[in-house]
Amino acid sequence: MIIEQATDDSRPTVAVVMAAMNEAAALPVLISQVLESLEAADVRPAVYVVDDGSTDRTADVVLQIRESDPRVHLVGLSRNFGHQAALLAGLHTAQGDAVICMDADGQHPAEVLPELIQRWRAGADVVHTVRSDPPGLGWFKRITASIFYRAFRWLSGLPLENGMADFRLLDRGALDATLRVAGNRPFFRGSAVWIGYSVETVPYVAGERVGGESSFSLRAMTQLARDGVVGFSARPLWIISGLGMAASFVAFLIAFYAVAIGLVSSRAVPGWASTIGFLAVLQGLTFALLGVFGVYLGAVFAEVLDRPPYLIRGVDEQLLPGGREHRHRAVGPEANIPDATRRDAGSPEAP
Repeated sequence: MIIEQATDDSRPTVAVVMAAMNEAAALPVLISQVLESLEAADVRPAVYVVDDGSTDRTADVVLQIRESDPRVHLVGLSRNFGHQAALLAGLHTAQGDAVICMDADGQHPAEVLPELIQRWRAGADVVHTVRSDPPGLGWFKRITASIFYRAFRWLSGLPLENGMADFRLLDRGALDATLRVAGNRPFFRGSAVWIGYSVETVPYVAGERVGGESSFSLRAMTQLARDGVVGFSARPLWIISGLGMAASFVAFLIAFYAVAIGLVSSRAVPGWASTIGFLAVLQGLTFALLGVFGVYLGAVFAEVLDRPPYLIRGVDEQLLPGGREHRHRAVGPEANIPDATRRDAGSPEAP
């Protein structure tokens, strides 16, 4: 059954962007819930699912839904680029007066969307959400998440609240600003706060996964934390440099004491074992300093190299077998967006 589109073009367009990696089991239920919530909020809905190199039927499921509802769009990446890069691709592609990014596993409840839209209509440019952890969340994830948020606030000076993940609404102006500062290693939790636009916060309780298994590994979480800290703070450099300078000063005092004793007397200077131990610590600080420098140098290298953070294989019908001739024609952030979806935000023709 083809769903009839609303003819009231005065309603604002709100698009939802979801980065999906092997979420074929969850997407049919979640997309239905999202469209229902957006309709209840009296907006013109659009859903953009970014297939981040899935190996299951994620793309087929979205295209099948699109056959009956053209408000649903599929953005296919050429391979797995990671969650933040996939979000970046979706945010570059999505059209609308406001864009909401959320996970594709159902843990970001669609029932919260009308509240986000209400806060936006009341004047907020950015509407963040703050997660209340479900009772079944493991102790390791609770502790590491708390440590990260506390460390990030202290290192960057940005007011990133505990539980503030990639579930937020961005007004078109705030979205454009966020995309300008995202860089090649985006960390949207920080970027959406850094831009300084007017903010509202909505609490929510994280739901259970609708289906499938999480593909967000410990390594991915570590890389995300690294990109967040490196992208928004140089304080680790100052900290490790300060420690190195303090250790060098103490080592200089020890060396000066040893030379002075040798000059005024013939007795051996006691404490060589402790001196060797201190020098070993100093050597460890040196390597730590080099490691921190290496992390920042790698980030600078990635930005200077200016390699695109993602490549779009195709959008919507381009991903069907008959659409192969339209693929791989360019690599820019919006290069593979078809003309049908490249419209001014909020225009009557927007999907």
